[in-house]
Amino acid sequence: MRDSWNLFPRACASGIFFTAWELPSNKEPSAGCRGWAAFFLFPPPACGTRRNHAIERMNSMGKLLTVGSLTAREGEKVQGMVEIPGGSIQLPVTLVNGVRPGKTLLITSGVHGGEYVGIQAAIETAASLQPEEVQGQVILVHPANPNAFYQRVSYINPGDGKNLNRSFPGDPNGTQTERMAHFIATQMVDQADFCVDLHGGDLHEELSSYAIYSDASTPENMAVSLEAARQLTVRYIHKSAATGGLYGCSALRGIPGILIERGCRGLWTPQEVADYREDLCRLMRHLGILPGTNAPAPSPVEFQYSKVLRAPKDGCWYPMASPGDWIAPGQKLGELRDCFGNLLFEAVAQEEGMLLYRIVSLAVNEGSPLCSYVLL
Repeated sequence: MRDSWNLFPRACASGIFFTAWELPSNKEPSAGCRGWAAFFLFPPPACGTRRNHAIERMNSMGKLLTVGSLTAREGEKVQGMVEIPGGSIQLPVTLVNGVRPGKTLLITSGVHGGEYVGIQAAIETAASLQPEEVQGQVILVHPANPNAFYQRVSYINPGDGKNLNRSFPGDPNGTQTERMAHFIATQMVDQADFCVDLHGGDLHEELSSYAIYSDASTPENMAVSLEAARQLTVRYIHKSAATGGLYGCSALRGIPGILIERGCRGLWTPQEVADYREDLCRLMRHLGILPGTNAPAPSPVEFQYSKVLRAPKDGCWYPMASPGDWIAPGQKLGELRDCFGNLLFEAVAQEEGMLLYRIVSLAVNEGSPLCSYVLL
């Protein structure tokens, strides 16, 4: 069969031109292309109006969705690897540009490489979501920390030893993790109307499902974030003052968002992934990106802030309370002992609340979390 010419529009200051590539039908330009040509579709406009006319003509083609080297035109879905400036790392990204205008949603997963339920939910959502059903635009990253994912490392990026969830808004001239954070913040967060960061208990954590929203934004954005969290099927909601994670970064930039935790201990099941995907569908329906309304679901229990108890030194951790347990002031939540069995530290609740998560690995490091509880 004879190969065909495929046209790809580009904008310049003097008008709109097309590049034409000879290649098999429905393919993007690649090493297999046999030739190209460029020509103007419109003549250059009168002096003094060139820039405005070029922009208007490009806008008439529909709003573009661009992240790094990937661009999806209106009604298009594009997937590919996006290189972080500075080299050495690429992120798998999916862009879904709907057939009707609407809000832009950013979905990130795998900020921590061992949180598999959220990563798989993002992978499946990216595969199934189609432009024909979308009103607005959706950006998906799956996963956002590929080095940690493939090397099965908890918390940190093994490329530089930094925690991506503590590195936002990042630094374009910094370490690998700092450059990743800056790229996500400037290329993705800044063009979103809402951000959702998918987490879960890492390889050594056990938890109940919950959502977090930030108090680092305006009261209006906090209300938008809380109302979105209320659409989910998670068990609990609480707010946080942290700003180093993606949802805190988006709050500081004036964009509402939430973090969801579902799944734990380096495990994932199809049911957990299905529950996470349902949360994403409920969120997209709530934002008007997907059609329909959400069916009633049990309301999550809402708390105020959470408190994290940390290890004062390296040792062996023996937890004494489980996620979902109600706790009282003075209740012992666990013990830290050395390798001879000597007591090093007792983790004791200072307030009334509920245990949110606990570390289930025997070994813990100085400064690392032992458990966390939410306050009434």
